[in-house]
Amino acid sequence: QGDSIEVPLAAGLADALVYNSMEVPALPQRYLTIRELEIARSQEEGKEMNYSYNQISDLLDPFYHTYTCKDNGHSMCHKIHQQRVLEALDIWDDMVAQGLPQGDTYADSQDWGKGINTILGVYPLTDPLWITRLKTAMKKAFLKRPAADWHKIFASMKIPGGATQTTQEFVNCEHALSSGLIRERMWPGSGLTKEPGEVVWLQRATVPSSEDSRAQCIRAAAQSFQPQKEPVLWLAGTKVVDLSNVIAGPTIGGILSRFGATVLKVDPTSPTYDPLVAVFMGVPPNVGKLSLLADLKPVSDGNNRLRSEIFRRLVKWADVVIVNQVKYQLHALRCDEKSLKEINPNVILTQFDGFGGPLQGPFSEAVAYDDILQAFTGIMARFGGGLNTPQEHAHLGTIDVVSGWSGALATCMALFKRLRTGQADIARSSLAANAINIQLPFMVSYKGKVSCEPSGPSVLGEHSLYRWYKTKDGNVFIATLLTEIDTVDAKKLGCSNLSSLSEPDRIAVIQRALIDRLTSDAIPFLRAAKINATPMGSMAGTCKANTTNNRTFKLGTSSRTLHFNTDPDHAIGGRVTMFSPCSVLSHRVSVPVPSPAPKYGEHSERILQDVLGFTSLEVSKMMAAGVVTSKWSDKYIPLGNPWANVKSEYDAFIKKVRSKL
Repeated sequence: QGDSIEVPLAAGLADALVYNSMEVPALPQRYLTIRELEIARSQEEGKEMNYSYNQISDLLDPFYHTYTCKDNGHSMCHKIHQQRVLEALDIWDDMVAQGLPQGDTYADSQDWGKGINTILGVYPLTDPLWITRLKTAMKKAFLKRPAADWHKIFASMKIPGGATQTTQEFVNCEHALSSGLIRERMWPGSGLTKEPGEVVWLQRATVPSSEDSRAQCIRAAAQSFQPQKEPVLWLAGTKVVDLSNVIAGPTIGGILSRFGATVLKVDPTSPTYDPLVAVFMGVPPNVGKLSLLADLKPVSDGNNRLRSEIFRRLVKWADVVIVNQVKYQLHALRCDEKSLKEINPNVILTQFDGFGGPLQGPFSEAVAYDDILQAFTGIMARFGGGLNTPQEHAHLGTIDVVSGWSGALATCMALFKRLRTGQADIARSSLAANAINIQLPFMVSYKGKVSCEPSGPSVLGEHSLYRWYKTKDGNVFIATLLTEIDTVDAKKLGCSNLSSLSEPDRIAVIQRALIDRLTSDAIPFLRAAKINATPMGSMAGTCKANTTNNRTFKLGTSSRTLHFNTDPDHAIGGRVTMFSPCSVLSHRVSVPVPSPAPKYGEHSERILQDVLGFTSLEVSKMMAAGVVTSKWSDKYIPLGNPWANVKSEYDAFIKKVRSKL
């Protein structure tokens, strides 16, 4: 059946920025970074947040930081795999000898031990003593090698980290070209041109299938898409096993769930990520899912048969298996195409990774996170103003969330192809491909190209008709193409012809016309001059103004573009406000606000019995053997405020940072 679909641009952007607008007032203090604490304190004290680059760097967590290397290059070290980082830097033994605290990251902070105010593995670290000690040692160690060498070392040791470079350096680097992330093409005028490759792609199935098996697959797939008496969500009947973690991978499953798929979120019985990463960051992408905690990785012990049977039944049940791992990890987890299709010949593998492209490159097997690709593809250099001042674009989700949407698109492509041909391909996307996608205007290189990339915190825009301007009481952004400059009513701005002026003079003319006007007057004034304009807003203000009681979203049923919904009693510990699923609107069917992200393991017994068909006695044996569990911790998220125990040390730390010029 056909449908009419609308994607409002503002709603699409808000959906991609879900982490920037999510409000969780009751989030325990242990999960607040120093930057967040200082922003809150500056706002409370009414002080300007005019920190220098070096001061901001001092506020960063040691494992979420950019370090200067021997060649004055920079290497980004991520917060996960902390022990491996310290081992690679050859400072692990020294830190342990100094008493580096270690413990249960899922225990409440007051249970870490007497006098212990942070432990390895948590983010953020919450003890100024250890923040300073670790950062000092890490800075010294990074200076011993060039950034490119550290990138190779980190990749070989499966550590998320990488060299910082500009976009043009990325476009011309060996990995971008050999992996197919960047491709070369001849264009009239510019000649041989390097340009972006695919954002999503299908990797053709390599497991042979007969004509009969493909026909059987088509019939089975068609059962999921049978016409219904009442309109149903597009993916109703599709069954998904989500084995991914952090943000991008789970977002794939979250989008599939939004549009009707049944998604089982499967995680190990012992968490591999700290609570901020797994639980807090899991609030947006894990909505609408069922949660199972089960050890599926093969281990040579007496319980391997149980693990294998759980895994077999999950794959047999599924239409799609989502994994965010590189190729070598797929084999170790039995999630490579061959292993999966030995269980279910019709299953689609959705593989998402960090550096992957349609082809194999030197870093295709390297593990990575959002920030690593921000560094590697040029986002940090542009946002910070250059290689000497690289800076992350946003604390969470810059590349991750759009990557999840791309992974969901690749999955839908594979489902559609399977429905038509009976062939179950591998659905693919990566952080690198999506980092390119969000920088499209800059991702081109050819001989003679003049680089023109506005960069740095002081940049106000790209040109005179696409930038910020001050008003008497605030700021406005104008957005008009330079090619449309002759349509602007220049006389309203106080000049005869804008196009005859230089760029600095155009900026001066427009600024003079606005500086004595209130923002409320400036907007209609600019529009009358045929210049598109909007006042400066904030994500918090947008959220507050658009929080509604709407629980379903359908094309043509609301005059609003943006909607935020509030769960007044979320399991995380109070009110949670989050962007509603209103960015993709259907004429035929309503998209509902999904159920909140479950506590990990909340549905373990239900999934094992009702979905996978195990008996209650078998489930009890699995629980007793530790192969399956129903929780990581007693609470939805562990509690605590270790910052309160180090107030004097924290104040001294901040005083030292503020004293720097």
